[in-house]
Amino acid sequence: MHSSGPVRGVSLIEALVAIAVMAFGMLGLAGLQASLRNNADQARQRSEAVRLAQASIENQRSFSVLDATVGRRAYDQIVTAAAADVTPAGSNTQFSRQVTVTDFPAPADLLSVAPHKHVVTTVTWADRANLPQTVRLASIVSGTPPEAAAAISATADASPVQQAGGRNQVIPVGAIDQGDGTSKFAPPGGGALRWVFNNSTGFITQICAGAVCVDVNARLLSGYVNFATGVAAAPTGSEAETPPSPSLLNGIGESVTVSVSLTSPVVGSLACYQAAEASYVAYYCAIPLIAPVPSWSGRALVNLPAGLDLAGSVNDDDDDEYRVCRYTTAAARVLPHLVVPAIRNEDHPLDYAGVRTSLNNQNFLVIRAGDDNVPFACPADDATTIYINGSTWHHQPSS
Repeated sequence: MHSSGPVRGVSLIEALVAIAVMAFGMLGLAGLQASLRNNADQARQRSEAVRLAQASIENQRSFSVLDATVGRRAYDQIVTAAAADVTPAGSNTQFSRQVTVTDFPAPADLLSVAPHKHVVTTVTWADRANLPQTVRLASIVSGTPPEAAAAISATADASPVQQAGGRNQVIPVGAIDQGDGTSKFAPPGGGALRWVFNNSTGFITQICAGAVCVDVNARLLSGYVNFATGVAAAPTGSEAETPPSPSLLNGIGESVTVSVSLTSPVVGSLACYQAAEASYVAYYCAIPLIAPVPSWSGRALVNLPAGLDLAGSVNDDDDDEYRVCRYTTAAARVLPHLVVPAIRNEDHPLDYAGVRTSLNNQNFLVIRAGDDNVPFACPADDATTIYINGSTWHHQPSS
């Protein structure tokens, strides 16, 4: 029996296997490093492209005037621009930027909406693999006068706009603050009648006759009736904004009155109170809400004094007849791809629907029906006075 000798070559085989395994690992690590480098490079390029696109968008917004003006950036200068090289200094990637602008003028029947432009900025480049890459940003730039931006400095408040002393803006200026969260108002022509308002909500909570007060849940509807009846031609937008005529009176000194034709919560007519001044008539209506209906619906009507007649239709041209126009931004509310055949209650519609709050500045303009040849239309807004909207629409008659 003899012993076997040592086995030779085993260590060499183990070393070769270890080297092979290590080689595969090194190849994987090299591939990972290349992938990480490529991803980091793409991230840097994309970040730079986003910065270039954002800079373009912000540049579009930086106008200081609306119309083209020498030496100043204008809203009118926001236009489509062809692709151009915008490679930053020191960059190892070439970037190209294109701007596409679509104009949306202000709708003629919705004057409260400003014109605006849809701006799309596209930045393109080729990555390390020479594959095309793209970043696209879109934004809306409103054609609002830059000076109007000062309004953003006003104190934010989720409640309705307040008057001095913290009262709701619908409360008549002549109402006397009671110091207990309420204000008392004497409607003109109401004698000893008084309305008590909640200073916060603007709702009428009590109606008092002398010292006797009754709790109510009522809403105020108020505004002014203006007149442009002395002009020989159809009144202009400027005359609608600054009505030139005195209060419309008949031969015995009676002026117009205002009433509300209710359809809810009851059907009927409600008389309002008014005060005739030299050039306008202020009116005030207290509309009670009857439980369980928490709102009212109906139409406000201007009633001419005895001896004066309303036109029978918008086509009547009789210079001895009159028509009533209502101040409002639009005859209908227009939304993208949708026409809603009513405007908000606060915007003074032909017919109020489901009114839950008090409303003021529900104003009218009385004009002549025509000149015996041509019927007069309710005047449109004077576009030269951009901070005043004097747009009016046919109210009586409305068709």
